[in-house]
Amino acid sequence: MFLSRILNGIVFKEKIPYGIKRSRAYRDARKAERRAKWHAIKQEEQRNFVISGRKSLYMSLMRNTGLGWYRAKQVLKHLEMHERGSVEPTPHVRDK
Repeated sequence: MFLSRILNGIVFKEKIPYGIKRSRAYRDARKAERRAKWHAIKQEEQRNFVISGRKSLYMSLMRNTGLGWYRAKQVLKHLEMHERGSVEPTPHVRDK
């Protein structure tokens, strides 16, 4: 029973050869997939469905501040780090 719970949480990804990953068609398909997910989340938001606080904060950060997806995730990570513990961030982490 314990092993089955662990295996349920594992997602197996298909291995994709390097040459295919580098192809224009593959990259365009990935972009289209991300765009579709983004629009689906926006639709849920407009219909007033409740989405997780983290995801809604992430989307509003991107929308209202003009930050890119990577920088918005860094900001969220920084906020969570401060919220979680009293660990003082090192100068190296602060620079990031």
